[in-house]
Amino acid sequence: MRIYGQVRFGQLATLRLLDARQYRSPHACTRDGKLGSSRVDPATCAAWMDPARTMLGAEQERWLTESLARGAGEAGWNLLGQTTLFGPRDFKPGAGTSLWNDGWDGYTPARQRLVDALRKHRVANPVLLGGDVHENWVGHVLADYADPASASVGVEFCGTSITARSGSNAKAAEFLAENPHFVFADAQRKGYGIAEFTPQRLTVSLRVVDDVAARDTTIETLARFAVQAGRPAIETV
Repeated sequence: MRIYGQVRFGQLATLRLLDARQYRSPHACTRDGKLGSSRVDPATCAAWMDPARTMLGAEQERWLTESLARGAGEAGWNLLGQTTLFGPRDFKPGAGTSLWNDGWDGYTPARQRLVDALRKHRVANPVLLGGDVHENWVGHVLADYADPASASVGVEFCGTSITARSGSNAKAAEFLAENPHFVFADAQRKGYGIAEFTPQRLTVSLRVVDDVAARDTTIETLARFAVQAGRPAIETV
């Protein structure tokens, strides 16, 4: 079933909705060869950097590249609505690497092809919206994630769940230090995000509830961020 496509909001924004589940290659190097996701050390996984592996499938990837090319030079915001965290998330502080093979980390060459397409076609104001990981993550999309000093190509907002039980922020500071392209992470509070777009500015508010099990729970803004049009940099407001 084809569920990917594109929605235009006049001259303000174009929303491309991606399907990162139906067409992708099987998980690489799952634990004990079993089905399902797992954390993997890429150094021990021969398939990790195989360029033939795909997150979107060849047809959808071609459609996306062509859509970005057709929009080259247009102003406005370019939103990619997709299902998970985009930037790398190394769970192992210090030497060595531990990555989750179910997200874009498990499809590193495919992720780089998408970043390269954003750069090649000079896509205006790229904003990636994701979810799935039950945590809030906010960060920059880098031209080369292997180089923390490389240019920011766009921004990323990955939202949390609203009905799941809370996790812990015990390692949040460690994870942010290990993955400096992210500027904010929270695994404890649950809720939703509000993204407000104007021609000049994007503002994202992370709204969280006090208790996911209570019908009359209170709600508040955990954090608020802004991105100026033409400048792929996240500001805390």
